[in-house]
Amino acid sequence: MTKIRREFILERYGDMREDAASLLMCFWLKLSLSLKNKMKFMIFNDIILLCQSRNFDLSLAGRNLLSDLLEAEFYVTKSCSKLEDMVIDSANSLAESSGLGYLVGILDQISEQLDLSTDEELKKEGYRFVNSVQEFYSYLSNLQKYKPTAANEIDRCFAALQLIDYLKKTKREGILLDNVIFLAKDIHEAIMNYVEAGMVLESLAHSLEWSDRILDGVNFF
Repeated sequence: MTKIRREFILERYGDMREDAASLLMCFWLKLSLSLKNKMKFMIFNDIILLCQSRNFDLSLAGRNLLSDLLEAEFYVTKSCSKLEDMVIDSANSLAESSGLGYLVGILDQISEQLDLSTDEELKKEGYRFVNSVQEFYSYLSNLQKYKPTAANEIDRCFAALQLIDYLKKTKREGILLDNVIFLAKDIHEAIMNYVEAGMVLESLAHSLEWSDRILDGVNFF
């Protein structure tokens, strides 16, 4: 939306984002825990967009919705692992470090809600969720703070290996295959270490197994 159009809408209709956020939360809180848990697959991406909004009310509404989703999943399944996977998967774009700041807001909001809870089992699982996402975020942020230069080659490779170890430990092979392996290849290519880039792809090939399952093609060139 252009600046002129935005100003026209604000002048004619006012800023309705606060009312929209309030109305959204009002409807959401009327839903049952079971329905909330089922709906997370349909609305999760939209909630992440709310969390990333520059408008405070919309961003806060998104964080509150995620906190409520965590409670809903826990009380229905006694686990928060599915929401944990979804939050981490939403942050697997390794090329845009500026887009990851919303994770900090999400974790802060969830931690505040957990501090107020009197359910010890919820707090235990909730803090495990927070710690796991924080660990992922720390490795990802550490990797992205180094620019792709020869001077940072060792630091970037070490940071990439830390992230790879974490993804293997938590069995997140999808992120590992789709992003980190190819990022490691790109690190070497950026400084013309073509042999090392080839070795990264070779190590990936050795880790794969034969299967009848049809996979999406990967374009290396």
